[in-house]
Amino acid sequence: MLEADPAQAPQTTVWQGIRLTLLLHLFQIPMGLLTVLIAPLLIGVSQLAYMLPAIIIARKRHEIEKAQGLIIGASVTFLLNAACWGAFGLSWGAP
Repeated sequence: MLEADPAQAPQTTVWQGIRLTLLLHLFQIPMGLLTVLIAPLLIGVSQLAYMLPAIIIARKRHEIEKAQGLIIGASVTFLLNAACWGAFGLSWGAP
């Protein structure tokens, strides 16, 4: 009987989770059409609709590294969106 070599076993990594986050952000396109472009403007918040289930599924499958990558990707998206809104808000009040 052959035993599986752990070095050849497929492993999930944090980078796979980050790539999955970027792919899941494509959901913003149909969400934007349904919500009259509000979802893409508030991507930091609207991503919760699909990121939370993805993180929960990864955790239930014991793909901890992928879940960590999803969390990192969602956090970076949220922070970039918040920074853009902050820059927009500061320039709005500038003379």
